Amino acid sequence: AQFLCALNRGTLAEAKRHNDCVRGNWQAVMMQFPEIGLWREFHDKLKVRVWSRSKEEKDADKKERGSMWDDDEGPRPSLWAKKWRGRI
Repeated sequence: AQFLCALNRGTLAEAKRHNDCVRGNWQAVMMQFPEIGLWREFHDKLKVRVWSRSKEEKDADKKERGSMWDDDEGPRPSLWAKKWRGRI
């Protein structure tokens, strides 16, 4: 898993460096390790699950704080993410 994660981060860094385009060498590597695609899908879905908040959470948040310009904390995790973070 750590190797796949490192390969994924390498390809993402390469893509970021070259405006979402990777060199042909990386294409061969990605063909050798098709699990990278599964890892990316999992990572993207997990990111959406952690950072997407329900309407109730957003409404409660608006009541707690003033304007959005006063928000220095940045994005807040969902209740689901907070629960799992507590368990870990």
